[in-house]
Amino acid sequence: MSVRLIIGSQVINFPTSGTDQNWAPAVVQFAQAVTDQLASIASAFDVSPRVQTLTSDANSAIALSGCTFPSASVRSFNFSYAIYRTNTVTVLAEEGSVSGVYNTDSATWVLQHEFQGERQSDGSPYHTFSMSGDDLRFTSVAIGGSYDNVNSKISFGAKTVLVSDI
Repeated sequence: MSVRLIIGSQVINFPTSGTDQNWAPAVVQFAQAVTDQLASIASAFDVSPRVQTLTSDANSAIALSGCTFPSASVRSFNFSYAIYRTNTVTVLAEEGSVSGVYNTDSATWVLQHEFQGERQSDGSPYHTFSMSGDDLRFTSVAIGGSYDNVNSKISFGAKTVLVSDI
């Protein structure tokens, strides 16, 4: 006796009794189908949604938790974020994305940063991103005043595209 399982578009007749003959093909088929479905949802280097407190007013190339994209495995990433920074006078709110693609010819990451939010008086952003090796880094310009190092945060997550199956 078996039970019919559908994973994605694959139908698997999975044995339900220890007396069924040769469980191995159904178990292998099941494991492969589940692996394929999970791989379509997330890759090993995706960054699940998280929040990081910005304890300093001015930050210079600080590491973002979990944002390492090994160039041997990751071809590109799309990092989405929202930032809230405040002091006694100023509140900055920003949302945006950083797209990164690894250029194998130059062995460097190429980044594109797009955002909506406040800009400095000269038009430049308050927040920028860079790579240090395979690590995404965050830099912020000081907003002065009595900085709120408890409620100033960056929320983020990332989706990756792999070089090939791992």
